[in-house]
Amino acid sequence: MRNFFLIILIISSVGSGAIGQATEPSSQTVSLFLDTGGQSVNALAGELIIPNNLTVTMLNDGDSLIKFWVEKPHRIDQRIIFSGIIPGGYTGDAAKIF
Repeated sequence: MRNFFLIILIISSVGSGAIGQATEPSSQTVSLFLDTGGQSVNALAGELIIPNNLTVTMLNDGDSLIKFWVEKPHRIDQRIIFSGIIPGGYTGDAAKIF
């Protein structure tokens, strides 16, 4: 089995309100998904840089493709670090990592 992985992170943000209008802080859920590009993946690791204008309040690995975490997703400064194993491998384009 060829080891290969590709991680795609999509972050969207909400624009601020009109000038002079007070806005409530917004909260969004952002998920990280795996797109294998047609290859079989049995393990992955990553480090995400958190932009200064975003605040991470919680990391949730429920419903994850990863069955065995070597390093559960955790935050260190402005980075999220993770690594895990997928027994039997996975090929596809929309598997939730966390």
